[in-house]
Amino acid sequence: RVAARIRHGDPRVRHGALAALSSTLFDPSSLSRAASSKKRKDKKKGKVGASAGDSSASVVDETLLRAVSERIMDDDVPIATCAAGCAGNFLSFYGGRDEVGGSGGGGDEALEEMLGVGLGDAMAAVLLRRAEKECGEVRRLMDERRRRREAAALRKADESSTGGETPQLRDADAEMDGSPAGKGGKKKKKKKGGAAAGTAPPSGGGDDRLSRSLAQSRSLLALCLGALCSLIERCPSCLDRLSDDATSGGGRGDNALLRCLLGVLSLGADEGGDGECDANDGAGKGVDGGE
Repeated sequence: RVAARIRHGDPRVRHGALAALSSTLFDPSSLSRAASSKKRKDKKKGKVGASAGDSSASVVDETLLRAVSERIMDDDVPIATCAAGCAGNFLSFYGGRDEVGGSGGGGDEALEEMLGVGLGDAMAAVLLRRAEKECGEVRRLMDERRRRREAAALRKADESSTGGETPQLRDADAEMDGSPAGKGGKKKKKKKGGAAAGTAPPSGGGDDRLSRSLAQSRSLLALCLGALCSLIERCPSCLDRLSDDATSGGGRGDNALLRCLLGVLSLGADEGGDGECDANDGAGKGVDGGE
């Protein structure tokens, strides 16, 4: 079963199953057809099943939704991103928003009927919990990036104040390149790739990994918040029941969502409008975790 593959111990199997769902059963058009088919079946109880084109109506059930929701908290970020994207598509498009004569009013009823009380609350809680977690992770990665930038700026300023590289560093570089500098030969400052003297070398793999991790966390945070907004918009009762008891284990429940949103806003303030939002972060790109 699909739910069993989503819960599989191998992360590659979990990711593959969720990526496949994102383009089939949890595709927006499939979800709209599924809810429309269910409404027709309810009106015509004498007829058996839905048409072949609407097979997702009988497949997207509570078991599958719970399995997808569980993976939103997966330790593997690409898997969690797939799961959050699938949940977001379901919460946004299930119910036939494109039905004639309405903007989703009937769709909201279909969604509430599908979710019920327990599943809707569980999805709201897990989406909020993951959003809070990724908010903290984005802040940690931003702080790390800021520290690296400050260290690079200090290193560059120090090199400028000493007239560039120190003799020891220059000789060591020359020996690594096999040139005679540092061994009594003519000392010649190396110029690879047109880099100016005294500038720091280009960032290495560590900076690339940091940028990728930051992009992934931002994307996952955006998907969780989008799915949570769709759930609250279409099932307002979930907001009334959303509490700290469902997210962090106790306390006053009316501040959990506000606390998360304030944390997200503070990320934008801390970023300081430096214009660097990682052009390749892929936020908002589908729900298949970058496939």
